Parts: sequence; C-alpha cells; structure tokens
Amino acid sequence: MATVHGPIIGERSSIEESNGAIKRLVCHYEVKGVTGVTISAKMKTAYDALTSAGIIFGGVVPEFPDLMLTDRNFSLMSGTNDVWVCEVTLMNYADLEGQGVFSSASGMTSYTSYTDYFMQPLTESYDYPADYYDPQLAGQTRTIIAPINVNQATDDLTVTKLVSTANPTVLADSWRLRLNATVWRGRGIGTVLCTRVEYKMMRKHKAGDTPGDRHLFQFSFQWLPQSHQPWTYYTHPDGTIPGDLILNYGYHHRVWYPYREYAELFPAGG
Repeated sequence: MATVHGPIIGERSSIEESNGAIKRLVCHYEVKGVTGVTISAKMKTAYDALTSAGIIFGGVVPEFPDLMLTDRNFSLMSGTNDVWVCEVTLMNYADLEGQGVFSSASGMTSYTSYTDYFMQPLTESYDYPADYYDPQLAGQTRTIIAPINVNQATDDLTVTKLVSTANPTVLADSWRLRLNATVWRGRGIGTVLCTRVEYKMMRKHKAGDTPGDRHLFQFSFQWLPQSHQPWTYYTHPDGTIPGDLILNYGYHHRVWYPYREYAELFPAGG
C-alpha cells in the first residue's frame, strides 16, 4: 500500500520570507510502496495517494495552514522503482487573495538602436572630396543611418494571484500586451508590459469559495526604462535619416500597445 511521507525540506527546497511570514515554499513529498504494472499506472497510484492525503492543487496542507498548494510535479526517485517524489510549491494564501505573490529577476537584453539615449537619430556624415572618382558623390555630403548594438537593463516580474472570474480567457486577453497607464511599483508610465498570462481553475478548498469561478493566474511583466512604445522617423529616399529631426516633427513616439490601470488588479503594486 502506498504511503505518503512529508513534507520534506531538502536540498531542492527553497523558502521566501517577508516580515516574518513565509511567502513561497518549495518542498517535496515521498510516496513509498507504489505498485503498478506500468510507469503510468505507478504514477496514478502515487497521484491517488497524495490526493487522498489532501496534497492537492488548491489545497491547504496541515503543516502550513497559511499556505496554499499552487503546483505539484511527479518524478520517480532515482535508483528505485516504487518511490515517487512529488515536488510542491506552496504560496501565502493571504497574498494570493490580496496583492499577489511577486517574484522578479533582473537581466540585460541586447537590441539594435537607431537613436541615442536622448532619442536623437543616430547618423553619420561624410564629406566626399571634390576630386572623388565618382562624379555623383564628388563634393557631396552624405548622411547615413548609423545603428548601434546596445544592452539595456530589464526587470522580469511574475505575479501569482487568485482571481474570481467566470471568464478567465477574457480577463487574460484584457491584460496581455498592455502597458501601465500610471506609475506602477516605481516604474514610469508605459515602461511595464504584460507579456504573458496563464491561469488554472481552482478546486473549492475553503468555505465561501465558488467552484468554477476561482482561478490561479500568473502574470508576467517586463520593464524597459525607455518604454515599449515604438518610434517612427522621417527618412530620405535613399534610406538615410536627417540629423536635424525635431521631436514630433520628423520623428514621433507612437502608441502601439494599449494602456490599462494596473492598480485595478494589483492595488498594492503602486
């Protein structure tokens, strides 16, 4: 008979705390004595044993009553054929209900820029000598585009949050590729883009919850300090950009990504 052991805090475990409270905990359970003819049958036995023990998606495990199980993954323990490991992620229930559970990672992105830091076009000019062999260029000054490869700091933010909605797809679509309409978490207007939205339907697990309307959403955001909105530039027929362009006359900041008020769903995120 399969038996469940845990939760186990081991080498692969991680804990995130804030103000003395656990915000996120990754640990694992071991299911021993698993039987079955095939690997899939054994995994089903391990799955049923964990479910019977209350280790379910959307559940609250007895050892951590303030945390909710938001993810679980199964694998066969190396060197055995009857022990399965279930790695689980537990998150603070109050945060999931409120502002959400935030996690972030900073990095760099490389891109080709046609403007400098002050959004001026990057061009280079050359004065051809009067005796240049090509008469169409001799004595002429030509300006060309001079793009550069640069690195820019990025901040990738993930927010996991419980949301009650009967239309999760509509909610997800209303957030994807939307920019912050106001300053959010110290980031300027139009610099934070929602790049991805995922959701899973929750089971009823606490008094008052409505089955089918509760969903666990995960929002992914990316911050770029110079905004995600694109720029357009006047170019000569030969493809070059004049070096004397004026903002809003010759080059413009265009609105491509719609804006929305992030505080509608994340009131404590400003």
